[in-house]
Amino acid sequence: HFDTLSGHSRILGLTLRSADDCIRSSGSFDFEGGILTDCGDGIVYEGGGGGHVAHSRIFGNRDDCVEMSGDHVALLEHNLIRDNGDDWIEIRFNGYPGSLKRTVIRDNLLRGNGGDGVRIIAHTQTSNLAVLLERNRVIENRGTGIACRGPGTSSDAQETAGTGASLEEEVVFVQNLLESNGAGLTCGYLSTRRPSTPESPET
Repeated sequence: HFDTLSGHSRILGLTLRSADDCIRSSGSFDFEGGILTDCGDGIVYEGGGGGHVAHSRIFGNRDDCVEMSGDHVALLEHNLIRDNGDDWIEIRFNGYPGSLKRTVIRDNLLRGNGGDGVRIIAHTQTSNLAVLLERNRVIENRGTGIACRGPGTSSDAQETAGTGASLEEEVVFVQNLLESNGAGLTCGYLSTRRPSTPESPET
């Protein structure tokens, strides 16, 4: 278990296993070239959490691979994510009212997870958060490849019905491959407008 409360930490080539959560963070950290396995959640981002997760293997965890709540700016790229008990990444919007923050999820392989590949859950109030999903391969997940869900109990009803929620937040999809999942993409509303300029997770 790793918990960073302030500042910015960098973790290189480390294997973390057999914990309630492998990493739980309310601060900023980079995790590169490592392994997260046999935990409850692989990574839990709390309010103010974020950073760079790259070239890592996250597999065989009992619940979600990555869970995000609160305001966060994260870049997740070039990771192998497979055989986790529930979703690969679960993003919970929370009514955050501050300056725009965007999470970028790109060039990952998400395969064989027990829930959705990506699950984005709305809040009763609009959050000033955005998500870019780009060039991910989302394959053979038991649930939906990319799912947009409503807040609270409506999320469960939509999951059962196989339908998606309309999100007020900006969620952009670019060249993702969705193949052999329980369903492909379930979101209640899609547009073709250009994304706004975000606070970048790379700077």
